[in-house]
Amino acid sequence: MIVSSVWLHSFPHAYALANYAPGVKAGDEITYGKFSVNNTTPYPPFPGNVSSLAIQVKTVDTLTNTVTAVLVTTYSNRSQTNATLTGTTDTGQGNLAPYLIAGGLTAGDSLFKNPGYLGVSVNETVNEVYAGALRTVNVLNITYQATYVTLKAAYYWDAKTGLLVEAYQNANYTSPSGFTITQIFFEATATNIWTPDTSPDFSFDASAQTPGPHLGETTSYRLDLASLNQFTGTIGLSPNLLGTLLSHPPSVTISSTSLAVSLSNPMATSVLTVASNSSTTIGTYLISVNATSGAIEHDTIIAVTIAPPDFTIDANPGNLTLSEGSSKSSTITVASRGLFTGTVTLQIQSYGSITPTITPSLVTLNATNVKGEAILSVVANAGVPPSVTTVYVDAVSGSISRSIYVQVNVTGPDFRITATPSFLNFKEGQSATSTITLTSILGFAGSVTLSTSFYGPVTASLATPALVLTAGGTVNTTLTVSTPAAGPPGAPM
Repeated sequence: MIVSSVWLHSFPHAYALANYAPGVKAGDEITYGKFSVNNTTPYPPFPGNVSSLAIQVKTVDTLTNTVTAVLVTTYSNRSQTNATLTGTTDTGQGNLAPYLIAGGLTAGDSLFKNPGYLGVSVNETVNEVYAGALRTVNVLNITYQATYVTLKAAYYWDAKTGLLVEAYQNANYTSPSGFTITQIFFEATATNIWTPDTSPDFSFDASAQTPGPHLGETTSYRLDLASLNQFTGTIGLSPNLLGTLLSHPPSVTISSTSLAVSLSNPMATSVLTVASNSSTTIGTYLISVNATSGAIEHDTIIAVTIAPPDFTIDANPGNLTLSEGSSKSSTITVASRGLFTGTVTLQIQSYGSITPTITPSLVTLNATNVKGEAILSVVANAGVPPSVTTVYVDAVSGSISRSIYVQVNVTGPDFRITATPSFLNFKEGQSATSTITLTSILGFAGSVTLSTSFYGPVTASLATPALVLTAGGTVNTTLTVSTPAAGPPGAPM
C-alpha cells in the first residue's frame, strides 16, 4: 500500500498555535452547486440525481467545540432530504468532516488537535474565489494506492470558518469482476457568511507539479495569479522558509519574481522549486510565497515534506491473459526514489492453478543503477478450468516494503448459461417457463448437469437436467416455475 501526500505531523511554525475552535456560528449557511457524480460501483456515495447540497449550522458550543448542522440534499426533481451533522472540531469525533473542520488553521496544521489515525495536515494555504469572494482557503491533497484501489482527492476549506468550499474525489477500483470508478466534484456557490467582492484584486493559488520529494529529489509547484474585477498591475513574488528551521533546509527558488497581469492577459504563472541533496535534513518545511501589488498583499503557504529515500515497484503489463497449458510474462521494475541504495528482495505468492516464478529475485540499486528489472513468468497448468487469479509481488529492503499485483486470466474451453426470459411474472396457482441455453466457448464439449434452487413458495423443474454440449454449439432445455394456489404475492427466486 502506498499513501502519499504532503503531510505535517509535528512542526513549529511562525503562527500562533491553532486552538481548533469552530469558526462558524449558528445561522451560517453555505450551498454547493456544480455538483457532478460519475459512479459505476454498487454503492454510490451520492445518488446520480443530486443537484446541490447545503450546510445549515444550527448550534455552536464554544466550550466543547461542538457543532450541530443540517446537510440538505436537493435532487433534480426539486425534492429534498435532511441529515444531521454533529461533532467536535478539535477531536474530529462525529460526522462533521469533511464538511466542517476547525476555523483558523493554516498550512502545516493537523486537521484535528489529537488526530490519532487521522493524522493528516493542511498541505497548502492559498487564495481562491468561492461564492463570488476571494477567500483564504486550506487545501488537503491525498493520493492513496493499494492492491485494488487508487484514490486521488482534494479538499478545500475556508480558513476562517472551516467550512468545506470545494471537494474532488476520483477513485478507481479493480477486482476480478471488473473495473469501477467513483468521481465526485462540487464547490460552494452561495453563502450568507460573506458577500461577493467588487474591488480589483487577484487570486493566488499553488499546485504541485511533481510528487512530494524524497531525499535527493526536487519538487516544484506552479504558482497561479489571476486578475479579479479587472485588476491590472505588476505583482512581486517573494519566497521564504517559515518557522524554526531544521539544520540543513532544502533550497527554495522561484522562476519569476515579478509578474504582470492585464485585461488582455489576466493570468500569470511562476514556478516554485524545492531541491534537496544528501545533506538536507529530513523533515517538513513551511514555505511562504508573498504576492504584493501596491496595497494588495496575499500569501500562499505550502507544507513540503522531505521524505527518506525509498523505491517504487511497477508491473508491465499489469494483467496477463493466457490459455491453459501456456505461459506469459510481465516485467517487474524496481526504481529508486531519491538517494535510495540497497538490495531489494522480490517475493511472489499466488492462488489458483497457476505456477509463477520471478527471475532474478534480488535487485540492487545504487547511484549509477537507479532502476532494476525482473521477469515474472506465469504458467497456466495444463487442464485447469478457466479462472481469474492474482499474483502478488512483494519488494522488501530493510524496513521498506512495497507490493504490487498482476491479475491473471486463464482462458480455455468453457460454456455460458443464459435464461430467456430472465424474469417471470405470473399469478398464484399458475406456472411459467424460461428457456435455458448453454453455449460452447473455445471448443468446449461434454456433459453438463443442471440443478435448481429456489426460495419462497415456488417449485422449479428442468425438462432435461443433463445436457450434452458439442464444440461450438448450443443446447436448450426448459425451466418451469410454479406457485401454489394460496401462495402470497412477491418476488421469490
